[in-house]
Amino acid sequence: MLAISVKTETGADRSRPTAAELAGLLRRIGGDGDHFVVVDRLPAEDQVYVQTWRDGVGPFRVEHRDGAPERHFTAGTDDAERVAEVFVDWARGGESWRTALDWQPADLFSTPGLAPETRAAAEEQARKGIRSGFRTFHEVAQGVCDAFDPADTPVSPEEARRIVAGLWEERLTEQADWPEVTDADRVAQAFVALGAEGLTARMDFTCCSRCGLGEIAAERAEGDRGFVFFHHQDTESAAEGHGLAVRYGSYADFEEASGKAPASQASTDERAEIGRAVAAALGEAGLSVRWDGDPERVIEVTPWTGASGCRRGPEMTLRMPWLAPLYVGAVQLGAHATARLPEERRTQMLRRHSTNVANLRAGRWETLATSAGLVEEPLPIPYSAALLAALGTAETRWGPGRAAAVFAAGHTGASLLIYAGLRGRVRTSPPDATARAVDVGASYGFNATLGALAASVPHRGARAAATAGLLALGIRPVLRRGRTFTDAGHLAAIALGVALGCGIRAGAGRDATT
Repeated sequence: MLAISVKTETGADRSRPTAAELAGLLRRIGGDGDHFVVVDRLPAEDQVYVQTWRDGVGPFRVEHRDGAPERHFTAGTDDAERVAEVFVDWARGGESWRTALDWQPADLFSTPGLAPETRAAAEEQARKGIRSGFRTFHEVAQGVCDAFDPADTPVSPEEARRIVAGLWEERLTEQADWPEVTDADRVAQAFVALGAEGLTARMDFTCCSRCGLGEIAAERAEGDRGFVFFHHQDTESAAEGHGLAVRYGSYADFEEASGKAPASQASTDERAEIGRAVAAALGEAGLSVRWDGDPERVIEVTPWTGASGCRRGPEMTLRMPWLAPLYVGAVQLGAHATARLPEERRTQMLRRHSTNVANLRAGRWETLATSAGLVEEPLPIPYSAALLAALGTAETRWGPGRAAAVFAAGHTGASLLIYAGLRGRVRTSPPDATARAVDVGASYGFNATLGALAASVPHRGARAAATAGLLALGIRPVLRRGRTFTDAGHLAAIALGVALGCGIRAGAGRDATT
């Protein structure tokens, strides 16, 4: 393990990877949405890092920094293996990386190919992104590129990074004089509290009100009665000193708009009650709130100081899962208890509760439920941790009822599909080994939950990649020699989960937009 933290364009930060994992990340970059790797030491050292950027199959641009801007150096190479060696040696605290490349002092900020007026416009666009406080360096740079017509006044990714770099340094200097707690921190605190009160709370959510109202229901967790958010334009307005507009509403409004419920004074009253809860939470966090109590008006936080200090935080629904740990714990305790039984008695009990052909053909349908509560032996710690993580994530996102429904549908659905496939192929009188096989455990429900989580990822590209990758992992065992009906059951459970996840996401979207 290397004492480093790794950031990439494609996913969550990685802590303490192995040398092989780090090298693999470096070799793969260059594709769309996967251009850079940034490595920091653990524990973190301010302005000490090594990073690289690559576009397509072009050369690697490698940089290292050791404090101030004048200690920033750059080098270029086409050799992916050399880049990997430099990063691994730097991470290990070695010295050979210092001479492995032709390091030169970095010219971080100049853009000689840009006209002055284009540079000025690009700087203003970059300032907007930086002031919002919700964009990473690379997101701000991409926003600068996207703001210009490539056919008219293009700004290349390299030029955008140079423009952002200088302004980023200015912001870091300014932050040194900020108070320990800014208004942005207070807003984040209020949104955490509102999430715990049954509201779908999102900061810097979508581009505008129309999109926010159209997409907020897709973020809804079970039990949420309403929502509160502010969008990108609200963030930009706040950063410019105009105050922060906070938007809120009741999900009952969506039901009335879609015809699922008649229009009523009750929904207006509920919207007003949610507005009061939002205003109270913002006030309790130490913010100055302006709102006249009208549920048709937004709530304003004004005056706003420190809007530029907004920092991207976790999603704001902080419900601790309880059903997932209860289930995993019960399964583990049961496994340890049954492990004490004599082998023959233990096998008989497991067969009696299995979803095998003999039991289902005999009408013992209760095994579709009881089989999910038993395992052949105690779950290995890594497997039980992964199971708990998946079920807990589902419960946090959808609530215990819907998460349990996804698990149950995957478990029973895959079991029935396998039964249908095996029913005509195995002998039950007298029963053969397959007809009487021990078939218990959580794996079908586990795989269905993973499929549903993958299919409900908010970002379209990440959703497609996660779903395709999971299905590929499920298909691979089915294609090999020596496959078992359990392998087919796992694939069926993943497919069922993907379908359920698509339904969850589509249903939430319909509720919001109709």
